[in-house]
Amino acid sequence: MDGVSRNQYNQSVRHRGHLHLPAPGGTATLASGLVLLLLALLPPGIYAIDGNSMFAVSWSLAAHGSVSVPCGVDQAAAHGSACYSIWYPLLSFVAVPFTLAGRGLGGLFGLSQYDVAKETALVVPALAAAFAGVVAGALARRLGASSRGAAAVAVITVFGTEILTYARSFFAETLAALLVVLAVWGAGEAGRRGWVVFGVAASLVVLAKPPLLVVGVAIGLAEAVASRRLAPLLRRSAASGAGAALYLLYNALRFGDPFQFGGADRFSLRNYVPPKLFEIVGMLVVSPGKGVLWYSPVVAVGVVLLWRRRREPAAASALAVSVSVLLVYVGHPYGGWDWGDRFLAPVVPLLCTPLGTTKGRTRLAVAALAVCGLVSQVPTTVGFYERAYADHTLRGDLTMLTDRWSLRASPLVTSWSAMVAEVRDARHTDVSSLAADARAHPRRTGHRLLSTVALWWWMAPVVGVPRAAGFAVWLLVLGAGALLVARRLRAPPYFVP
Repeated sequence: MDGVSRNQYNQSVRHRGHLHLPAPGGTATLASGLVLLLLALLPPGIYAIDGNSMFAVSWSLAAHGSVSVPCGVDQAAAHGSACYSIWYPLLSFVAVPFTLAGRGLGGLFGLSQYDVAKETALVVPALAAAFAGVVAGALARRLGASSRGAAAVAVITVFGTEILTYARSFFAETLAALLVVLAVWGAGEAGRRGWVVFGVAASLVVLAKPPLLVVGVAIGLAEAVASRRLAPLLRRSAASGAGAALYLLYNALRFGDPFQFGGADRFSLRNYVPPKLFEIVGMLVVSPGKGVLWYSPVVAVGVVLLWRRRREPAAASALAVSVSVLLVYVGHPYGGWDWGDRFLAPVVPLLCTPLGTTKGRTRLAVAALAVCGLVSQVPTTVGFYERAYADHTLRGDLTMLTDRWSLRASPLVTSWSAMVAEVRDARHTDVSSLAADARAHPRRTGHRLLSTVALWWWMAPVVGVPRAAGFAVWLLVLGAGALLVARRLRAPPYFVP
């Protein structure tokens, strides 16, 4: 009964005459709606080099049962006669069933199995984003949000922040975000279930992104400070240690050395020395080119609310994890072709959790900031956010990468003209020729995608379906998802006497 026991329900009916309850299966309704919306917004393939490298591992596992990849794959390192992706394994492993499905669909329609499998593999980041929002809503209930407020948190997390952009990319960010918020939720759950959820999430998140080793440690530190005992820190850190051990084993299997990660070590302790420390923190948080407060502005309110409630266990853990992730990335803050700061994307759901408790003017401010976050991602939904970087690079202009403090060169600004250019190019692009190119060169990175509308229905003619029919199906899926989410948001908040 969505957080209300049957005894409470009977007592309320007896003493109050009624009880306001959301519709049965409210969480399932919300999750289904979010999933449908994100599936409707899937792009027609994987563009990023990193994503293609991780997908190559998933393909190799599905096709050959091996984690090695062809040595021509970008971001691969050689060991002996084999090559291996330098990136993190969890997303590749989780995507294997979806990759297998894509292989089957490609064979059925006579298309490039490799490219169709890329499309089906993109379902994983979308699902992870949807469920990260749902779990963030569940965590919001711990902070006192109503069921409607919790649903609002889920929607804001998925669509009002940079999570939407990364739900459409084959990066590990949304999978990591799901595991981070699950770890905090599990840590606050009593009994064996809480320990299992926390342990699994805090261990696996290291395989999703190794720097998130700090998640279990940060939660344990918050609990140790609150209880003034060392035991919580040791117990929680053990889960992170288990994840680290699994990653070292993966390294040993790939490179014969547990401490060989395949890529160059770009971590620098000098970044932690002021004033460099303050400069980097400012870049990660408030710079127009990368700062999380520009790309997910609603989290500014979340940070303030979490700080005010820092004595509550859930809020303390959320703050501890967020600060720890920020600090660990100070050592390697720069990244490449990013939408905002994807390093901090995994903690965005945590920072959204207190938003469901807001009232009055604060609630209006949250709604306005969430809308700003959604609008800013229109170009990254109609087009690929990488198009702006590609256009500037072709002109020899590297300002987007070298000056993160320039508002004019910020992706928030440049992505709009890039979207217009991409749509203009798409009108003159023969998608059948793209499909033929994919069959002839299946392992190319997705540069050809930058001349398409970045939504799956644009490629409908490839399988003999008129684009208008594909668009109609897209509207149907989008509308069904929106109706389910709206139904959940309209449900009355529960009342416990």
